[in-house]
Amino acid sequence: MKRKKIAVIPGSFKPAHVGHYMMIEQYSKAVDTVYVMISAPGKSSKSLRMINNKPIDPEIALTLLDIYCQHLPNVKVGISSSPSPVKGAYDFIETLTDCDVIVGGSNKDGKVDRRWAGIKKYMEEHNPSVNIIDDITFDATPLPISASEFRQDLQFQRLSKIDSYIPKHMNANLKEEVFQLLGELSSNQTEWH
Repeated sequence: MKRKKIAVIPGSFKPAHVGHYMMIEQYSKAVDTVYVMISAPGKSSKSLRMINNKPIDPEIALTLLDIYCQHLPNVKVGISSSPSPVKGAYDFIETLTDCDVIVGGSNKDGKVDRRWAGIKKYMEEHNPSVNIIDDITFDATPLPISASEFRQDLQFQRLSKIDSYIPKHMNANLKEEVFQLLGELSSNQTEWH
């Protein structure tokens, strides 16, 4: 029996943007199932993301990613019980059995994500039925997009830039849903079209 190949992609995704979508899509083509895990930082967490002094709720990241990825049947998006993306990924992978796992992430400017340096050894000791493989890393270097810039553009209502953060494959109705969510983030008064 062939072992399942799984990608686990943890992060805050606050807010989720086209770069996140492109990474998820790349992994979805290479594995049987992609699990996207949205971290839910506590109110005092250093990783809490804000727009106009309002925290970006993980439910918004979940809704955005559900909209972006609805045509990718092997992608499952959920909110992690851990405020730390790294701990959430370790905890989740530890529950898996008899599969090959890629811990998804991206590199920027050739910098490799070091958060996962010890995961292979950890799983060999704690869950030997899981084989950690690292045959894919999404190269985000060509994308001039960051969630920090996206948050700034939302906060200052730079509406002309917002479309560049949204995946291009979506139809007008889906984009309208996304703009409604983003409008709620930036201001209760803003309607974006």
